Amino acid sequence: MSSLGEPRVQAIAGQLPFNVQVKPRLAKNHTLNIETEDGQISAAAQPGETIVQDVPRGLHTFYLVVKELKTGQEINRSAPINLDVRRYIARP
Repeated sequence: MSSLGEPRVQAIAGQLPFNVQVKPRLAKNHTLNIETEDGQISAAAQPGETIVQDVPRGLHTFYLVVKELKTGQEINRSAPINLDVRRYIARP
């Protein structure tokens, strides 16, 4: 836990894995994204494991967002996931 009470996770070289579950299944005309509250991170997602690249250190609020494929209009947004991200770089 971070000093602010948020779950602390490590992003190895900025890569942060998410395990995504969606019920009911997505319609063919919908897309799924993992986004931060401030919009700085937006990554295409799919059910199962999705790895978000280039996640900086610090506190972030993530959402799983369903959008209309053609218009990009937001259809649904998950509850917020607050994470305190720490970066880790493996040294040889």
